[in-house]
Order: sequence, then C-alpha cells, then structure tokens
Amino acid sequence: MWHYLVAAVLLATVITPLAAADPPSHVEPISVSGVGFDLPAQAPLFGSLGTLSEALMANVTGAQWTNASANYADYSNVTRDFAALWITRANEMSIVDAIQSSNVDLGLLVANAQDYNALNTREQPLNKADPRGSESQNNVLQMRVLASEIRHLSDDLVVQYVAISAFAAQNGVDTALYTNATNAVNASATQLGTNLDNVTPRVYDDTNTTLSPLPAEINYGDTLDVNGAVRSNQTGVSNGTVDIAIDNNVVAHVSTNASGLYEDAFAVDQLTPGTHTVTAQFRPTDVPFNPSSSTAQSVTVGTLAVSTTLRISAGSLQQNSVTFSGTLMTDKGVPVRNATVLLLVNNKTYRGVQTDENGAYSWHTARAFRTFWHHFLRQASFPFTRFLIQMASH
Repeated sequence: MWHYLVAAVLLATVITPLAAADPPSHVEPISVSGVGFDLPAQAPLFGSLGTLSEALMANVTGAQWTNASANYADYSNVTRDFAALWITRANEMSIVDAIQSSNVDLGLLVANAQDYNALNTREQPLNKADPRGSESQNNVLQMRVLASEIRHLSDDLVVQYVAISAFAAQNGVDTALYTNATNAVNASATQLGTNLDNVTPRVYDDTNTTLSPLPAEINYGDTLDVNGAVRSNQTGVSNGTVDIAIDNNVVAHVSTNASGLYEDAFAVDQLTPGTHTVTAQFRPTDVPFNPSSSTAQSVTVGTLAVSTTLRISAGSLQQNSVTFSGTLMTDKGVPVRNATVLLLVNNKTYRGVQTDENGAYSWHTARAFRTFWHHFLRQASFPFTRFLIQMASH
C-alpha cells in the first residue's frame, strides 16, 4: 500500500526526509537444520528428486507417457522415503511439505499434459480442414484451459524446487540438478504454449482492445475511470474478461457487456507521484477469440499539500502522560487515510501512527516523557499547523 509520510514540525522548521527501508526479498532464505537426517549418506535422495524431475519433464516434452509415468512412480517412492525419515521432525517439515507438494503437482502436470497432447494431435488435421468448425473450436478451448493450468503447476513447481534446492545446498548436494529440472519444467510449459499459438489463429477471430483517453494528471482523492471496448470484425465481444494493468501489474479483472464494452474506476490512493502506464489486456481462456492489448497510456499522479489539526491533552500531565491527536486532510478537503504521521519535537522523531479511514490519528506518550512534555507544554501551544507531505512506498 502507498503511504504518506508526514512529519509534524512543532519546535523545528526543517525536516530531513526519512530514508526508505530496503524492501524484503521476495523469496526468504530457508534455514533448516539437518538434525535427524543422516548426511551425507542419505543425501542422494535429494539428487534423485532432481534427476527424476528432469527425466520426467523430458519424457513429457517428447510425449513418452509410459516413461513419464514410470518416472513419476519413482518420484513418488522417493517422496514417501522423505516423509518416513522426517515425519516426527517439525523443524524440517517445511522441506517435506515442499517435496510432497511437488509430487502432487508433478502428477497433475503429467495428466494434464497427456490430455493436452491428445487434443493437439486431434486438432492438427481439423486445423487444416475445418478450423472454424465447432469440434476444432472446442479442442482449442480445452487446450487453452489445460495450458493455463499447466503453466500454474509449472510456476508452483519452480517455487518448490527453490525450497528443496536451498536445503540441499546446505547439505552439500549439487544444486545443478534442480536448475536442470527447473529449466525442463519451463521448457515443457513453453512448448505447450507454442503448440497452442500455432493452432489458435486459424480457429479464432482476431480482436481489437481499445482504452479510452485518460486524464493527463490526477491527484490523491480523485477517481481514475478506465473504460474501453473489445471488438472482433467490428462486433463487440461479450462476456469477455479484460485485465487492467498499471505499470504492468494487473489491478483488476473486468467483464465486457453485451456490446463488448468494459469499465472500472479506481480511487487514487495507492499510487506514488509520477508517471504511470495503464493498459487493457484481453486474455481469452474460454471464449473463441484471440487475445489483444490496448495501446499503453500514461497518467501522472501529482503531489498535494496537506493540513492537519494538532490537539495536545495537557490535562493528562497529572497521569504522567500526554496525548496528541488530529486529522490529516489534503488541500482539497479529502481525508488522507492510512498515512503515517511522525511527530518531531526538538529535532527528535517519535514513532509514527496511522491515520484511520477519516484521516484521524492519535498518539499517547509513555510515563518516561513526563519531564520533557511538561517543559514543552509550558513553552507553547500549537492548535493548528501547516504540513507538506511526501508520498513513498513500503
């Protein structure tokens, strides 16, 4: 979520911007001990998983289903061996889970790939003789669904191989085996996608996805309306799904109506200031049309000034504590929600607090601040102060 970092200047006039924290790694390193696992004597089990995965995917790619099934049976046996070794060792169960999940996903992938191959084989003569016929269209529709499922399974397997490989590397196993297995999984999914691309154009109609002009600039509190149409041969494509992407990240899935029109609206409260790219992408999976994307458009998010009221509860000094609260608003009168408000007193920054849905915030000090706050409150009172905000991501 995009947050506003707001520094409240009470006894100082200059604020040094806070440095943004480094984002966390997408894949956290796995730290699991090998307690209870007889290494290196049983380390070859890790190697078996990598070798069997690579061989299995090579047989899937070559449509050698008998061999692929034999590879999968061996993989399942190794998986059971792991489960038996580690069934009572909770600190290693994350690795067991990854191995067992990979076993399930490989089984589904082999089954789906075999069905996909059968459909592709049946489609080849139809694609030349009667590509617009109902049988050909049904074949390709099923191929699309299976290709999407296989792609998801492949992505899951790659994540699982990362986990297994990380543990294996800690125990001296050659991780190149898993690199090869990962490459084989991706190569197989790519091949299936290529097969689909080869037969689809003759079967389905091309489409054209448009995106209506966007405003040049928007600000926090505004609403960004995104709309357009999906057409094929000048006819609207109904009941299709359009992915709205901002900076190549899909933020919404929108359905087309009976005329092929789509529309959605976004509150501008999660985008950083600056220029962003918006596109609309028609990605059919269960309708007889080819995909298409709109021309990308740019929209700029501006930076706003904000104001806040600051109320200090002086009466609470008798309880050795002080409370401050207020409301954060843009200069257009829009509450700034989910913002981080930092209090700066005598050039010292205190822990920030979040504004709520109405832009309100409140902070209560601890007993240790009694002397400091007593001294501060005797000096001045600040019922209202003007602030500038800086938008940053976290």
